[in-house]
Amino acid sequence: MNALAETLVTAFCHALGFEGRKRRPKVDVYELAERAGAEARIERGLHEDGRVEDSPLHTRILLWSSPAETRRRFTLGHELGHLVLSDPRVFRMVQLELGDKWLQVERLCDAFSAELLMPRRWVARRYVGTEEGFDVLRDLTHEADVSFSAGFIHLASVLHWRASLLYLRRDDWSCTVAAGPSQLADVEIDTHSMDFLRSLTVGHAGRRREELDSVSGNLVLHLWKGSHQISCELLPTRNGVWFLAVLPRPPKETGPANESWRDLLHVADDAWPEGDGERASERARPHTR
Repeated sequence: MNALAETLVTAFCHALGFEGRKRRPKVDVYELAERAGAEARIERGLHEDGRVEDSPLHTRILLWSSPAETRRRFTLGHELGHLVLSDPRVFRMVQLELGDKWLQVERLCDAFSAELLMPRRWVARRYVGTEEGFDVLRDLTHEADVSFSAGFIHLASVLHWRASLLYLRRDDWSCTVAAGPSQLADVEIDTHSMDFLRSLTVGHAGRRREELDSVSGNLVLHLWKGSHQISCELLPTRNGVWFLAVLPRPPKETGPANESWRDLLHVADDAWPEGDGERASERARPHTR
């Protein structure tokens, strides 16, 4: 699906007069929409992230006003994907390429937006050989002006990351999987660790960025999947704490003892799980490197 998305984005940019330029991140997606003859409008009270309104008189792409700008940019790219697929000739080509069984329009439009905002050839060249971690993720989100979740999913897809991105919300202190293997859902954190994590977010607004970078760069959390230990890098924010749980490579040996690793490391196509996966109970405690 990623290769098809790259083909569609390349043809789209070519049609808009970008054929002589190398595609790079931080593209002005609003300008692309205008060149495509679509008016992008931010609307209050929209009940979805975005939608295309196409008529003989005008083509509008409506975007929900509430999300952050990074999310609106990705949504606009997604809706441009729908606009491209609205051409019967293009849609027929996609049908022939994927087949009806594997044609998932929403996922293809997500892949289209990811390719438009974060060209995978550029991502592969820039980050080849790097370690999975927040340094790479933050660099991509800065360079491409995308959200943590969108950047992580694309890195996992292009570089075959074996990690999960989790978020601990400060309002109710619930921990959810933002992207990656869903087997790490429902993480349970003991009282001592929870007090420690809360202390990271208290007074966050008053801390200098270099202090936060120092804190997040020197802390690691340990989760357990059965008897297997998983290291997690922490990044405190104003409203909670991000976890990047890097999963080690599975053992080469095969047998019943390694069945849990195959379950743990299973990632759906494009690193985006189709379902909720297994519900797993985890233990966690802070550790200073």
